[in-house]
Amino acid sequence: MVSKHAVELQDTIRTYRRVSGSYDVVFGPIFHPGRKDAVRIANAQPGQRILEVGVGTGLSLPYFRPDAEVTGIDVSAEMLAKARRRVARRNIKNVKALLEMDAEKMSFPDNSFDAVLALYVASVVPSPARFAAEMRRVCRPGGTIVLVNHFASENGIMRAVEKALAPLARHIGFHADFELEGQHFSAMDSNIDHPFDFNEATSFIVSCRDQAEIDHYWELLSAVPEAEQCGWLKDRFGVSWQIVPTETMRELMESADSDGRARVMTALLEMKKLDIQGLRNAAR
Repeated sequence: MVSKHAVELQDTIRTYRRVSGSYDVVFGPIFHPGRKDAVRIANAQPGQRILEVGVGTGLSLPYFRPDAEVTGIDVSAEMLAKARRRVARRNIKNVKALLEMDAEKMSFPDNSFDAVLALYVASVVPSPARFAAEMRRVCRPGGTIVLVNHFASENGIMRAVEKALAPLARHIGFHADFELEGQHFSAMDSNIDHPFDFNEATSFIVSCRDQAEIDHYWELLSAVPEAEQCGWLKDRFGVSWQIVPTETMRELMESADSDGRARVMTALLEMKKLDIQGLRNAAR
């Protein structure tokens, strides 16, 4: 039986095979600012060993420092062929290798690179978790990892281009598709104005071990004071989060009698950020 990973990978390869001839013209200008900034960040130190994951046609290769040693990988043979022609045509001396390779199953030893960057590929790979783990594995401790992905442009002309390219979006990295705990998510913006935003229908639960963790995530995420209630908060994007001491709540609900459980729930409903000691006091 063919795995889902293999099917999605072949789907991506076929898509890039179709667009490889026009990729530079269509996507070069769109991604150029992010591409240059990412290379600048990853390429800050002299003499680095740098890996570019999803090197594509090699649009970023001319921007690396001459003293860097650059390796590029991609799943598309057609895209890599264009990258090799670019290297030869522009006489780029610091490119060590351009290899056909799956980003989720790299053949490099651990800690092979000082910096790893991936430009507009995070939403293309079948498993973002395996992709991220592989990037971390091949980057040395203390090295630099740079991820760049696309979000909808506010520029009218660019937004029109994005809309026209929407049928290819899932395959070329315009939409952020990812999976968390077996649940598939697609993070995208609409090409038309709409009167709605995020709401409480979808929320993320952060299970905290102690009060210090609750305090940390609350301070990090909460941006809408009027939305704070019973361990719920909203971040600056309007996304809802539940910051809860899961194990503590389970312990209290299992150990307290019915009156104690009622007191815990009454105390919880009066809180904004949950206070573990206050919940314990209520259970007694």
